[in-house]
Amino acid sequence: MAEFGNLQRRNDELAQRRDCIAAAAVARAGLTDPYRGPYDLTSLPAIADECLEEVKARAPAGVNLARIGSGPHSDIGMALAHSTSDFPAIMQSIGARAALLGCDAADEAYPLYTRRGSMRDFKPARAVGIEAIPALPGVQELAEFTALKLADSGVIAQLGTVGAFWSVTRQAILNDDLNLLVNTAFAAGRAAMRSVGRGVVRSFATNPVMGDGVTLFHADHGNLLVGKVLNMDSVSEMRTALAKQTSNGERIGARLRYLIVPTNLEACAHAAVRGAWSSANPLQPPLQVIVEPRLDEYSDEAWYGTADPQA
Repeated sequence: MAEFGNLQRRNDELAQRRDCIAAAAVARAGLTDPYRGPYDLTSLPAIADECLEEVKARAPAGVNLARIGSGPHSDIGMALAHSTSDFPAIMQSIGARAALLGCDAADEAYPLYTRRGSMRDFKPARAVGIEAIPALPGVQELAEFTALKLADSGVIAQLGTVGAFWSVTRQAILNDDLNLLVNTAFAAGRAAMRSVGRGVVRSFATNPVMGDGVTLFHADHGNLLVGKVLNMDSVSEMRTALAKQTSNGERIGARLRYLIVPTNLEACAHAAVRGAWSSANPLQPPLQVIVEPRLDEYSDEAWYGTADPQA
């Protein structure tokens, strides 16, 4: 039990050190505010030397850890190559922190009008949604409650993978070139968000066939306004159509919250919103215009409205 406790304590210490080094690295690269703490001025070669000294200290007696290469910083290659060195994990922590900062900095609007879900694996699965519960019936005194009859609806969904890799050379570490590691990871994080955004737009701009065999936007679904130019009147018509949407025979009371438009309709969208929210026509809640350049790839005339996904 004591050995397990010592191991756990060491793992916690290593994780804390990785976090400190990663925080200092992204700050030195200019991605965050200045970091004041351990390793704030420590170079990558010095960190590699420290990790290798720890490996040497833990090595069994009589084991000779030969240096790789020669020169004042030849320990860098050994710190990277040795299986018990913490240096590769430190480099990974720096890259991961920078990539997450890149994700946060990505100028993407799809999180506003989408809702995050989860899947356990990469197998095709049915993304199921429960239909709205109808009005509850009255219950007389001492009478039994009736069972709810719930219907579900959904579409087939499957996880995908996007990604790439890049190399960080020994020379870059020796030169303490944080820009190569941190800025590349930061850019990769932004690219990851753009990849997701591209998939989100494709999921509705292509008007796919849904689980009921009908396309997403169709008269049968009551969500298609044919030939409507974007203006105050068509926005009001869309608001009414959305409010009339039903689930299990019950109106769900959805309110128009976002207008999603291609770039050439941006001015029309803002003008329509200003007109709809004038004193003569005060609609609530106010609409937010989202300009989505990727829509230009599909149509420069189609525009979309959606309710708040969290409502």
